[in-house]
Amino acid sequence: MTETTLLFDLDGTLLGLDVRRFLPRYLNAMTGHLRPLLPPDVARRRIEAGIAAMLAPHPGVTNAQAFRSAFVPQGDPLGLEARAMGFYTAGFEELRVETEPVPLARAVVAAARERGYTLAVVTDPLYPRVAMEARIRWSGLDPAEFAEITAFERYDAVKPDPRFYAEVLRMLGAEATSAWMIGNDAVRDLAAARVGIRTFLVEGPYTVGEGAGDRSGTVAALLEWIRSGGPGSPAGSG
Repeated sequence: MTETTLLFDLDGTLLGLDVRRFLPRYLNAMTGHLRPLLPPDVARRRIEAGIAAMLAPHPGVTNAQAFRSAFVPQGDPLGLEARAMGFYTAGFEELRVETEPVPLARAVVAAARERGYTLAVVTDPLYPRVAMEARIRWSGLDPAEFAEITAFERYDAVKPDPRFYAEVLRMLGAEATSAWMIGNDAVRDLAAARVGIRTFLVEGPYTVGEGAGDRSGTVAALLEWIRSGGPGSPAGSG
């Protein structure tokens, strides 16, 4: 079995999602869920502060802890954190309408599994594991197909910080030289190269920014490359 590890971005790569549309709806849904405990304007400010805390550097403190410290800075006598986490089983699913499966994404993952590659979903760890698994299912995939799914309980950095990619490798027990990062963002995903991971920029309607990875192409080209064993060749050229 090959030792090749494929690290897949989620939003815009395996799952069709426009963050500019998704984020406002997410914030509105979450503030509505918190309404029994907080006025919507206060809840929104707390959530935005939590997101900002996760995006700021905080080595040694998980993203979940960073969010918590900003979301409930004076303690949590009202049980706000538990109420917020409950949203992911009570209301998060309604956001699925803002997403769509990416054509051929299931075929890409199936082909990679057939080649014996180790697979991981490497998206910004800004949500709990339960939300990450839901979004994977929205893409038409099964979370069990992936050896690692980046969630905010386990990581203390986000893209494009190279520490994040180094941590992914550590979690997987993988070497950078055996890994490929596959994503649609020329800045955030291709930053994996800073720790020695080779990169594939997915070109299509969700591509963000300009840049060049070790390889690039449409999802169809990615599928053909994986089927040919390209990722597993010494130079990744297939």
